[in-house]
Amino acid sequence: MTDPKVTKEIQDWLLKDPKTNDMALPGALLLQRLNPRNMAYRRWLSVANTRPMAILAKIEYELKKHLRYRLDGLTLEEVRRLDQKVVPEAEHILSEGEPEKVSATVNTEGADSSSAETDGSSNAGGSDDQYETVKKLGKREDHDQLPDSIKQLWVENGETYKKIKALFEELKSMENLPSCDRYEKLQILASLDAGYLKKMETYDNYVIGSDAAQDTTEAEATKKIGSARSYLSKNIEKLAELKSASEAETATDADKEAYAALLDKLQQRIDILISASAPITDELKAKYENLGLKTLQDENTDDSDSSEAAE
Repeated sequence: MTDPKVTKEIQDWLLKDPKTNDMALPGALLLQRLNPRNMAYRRWLSVANTRPMAILAKIEYELKKHLRYRLDGLTLEEVRRLDQKVVPEAEHILSEGEPEKVSATVNTEGADSSSAETDGSSNAGGSDDQYETVKKLGKREDHDQLPDSIKQLWVENGETYKKIKALFEELKSMENLPSCDRYEKLQILASLDAGYLKKMETYDNYVIGSDAAQDTTEAEATKKIGSARSYLSKNIEKLAELKSASEAETATDADKEAYAALLDKLQQRIDILISASAPITDELKAKYENLGLKTLQDENTDDSDSSEAAE
């Protein structure tokens, strides 16, 4: 975790203008605190005492470099870990996209494999028809059947792959420099890596028809709720009549059975509304409950109530 006080000291040093000779030693001391193992920083301490103007510009450059990652909340060690993570990750992405020779008998000299790296093409473009290349992590066989939004992920990743490759090569040419010198490019590469992998995962794992299936499920649920409400509306008054008849002194077994049968059918519709969390007004709740229906929808509804209503 970065120490905000040290970051503030760096900022204060850099904000002073013009830079004067007496700033060299405090600047060199700041650098040594940031990276005690840096031998150059140790040498700069003695130079800051004897020839401050000779070292002032270098100190300013180095402090600006360290300030960049500290403003993002990172320590020097965390920048090193970032370097150790994103560069191999990019190398893995690039290796996944490299073409593979499927026929060991074919002379591949001079074959053009660049298209396979970016667009999943199966032909290397060479003169020998027997030679072909494939991507280890490549275009799906059912690519043409995918929705446009999923196809677009493949197109976008083709462009991202090129950017990752260019930036990887640039960082490779800087591999002798410390991680903090590479920080800005490492940040960009980390973002490219993450975006590429996320889109590739979505592309690879997409199930054709899954969106349509979800839409169908939602439409069916809406239709089911509408049907339940309609059934309740049409039969609630009839239930009231049957309830009155079943409770009369002259009620027969047939009257009681008719009430119980319709009560069960209406309860099934209310259960549909409850399971779908469809709202029921307080007025309707009171009306339903007076007729013997259960409308419990709150979190205190226990299992026994639910099972009793479903029976």
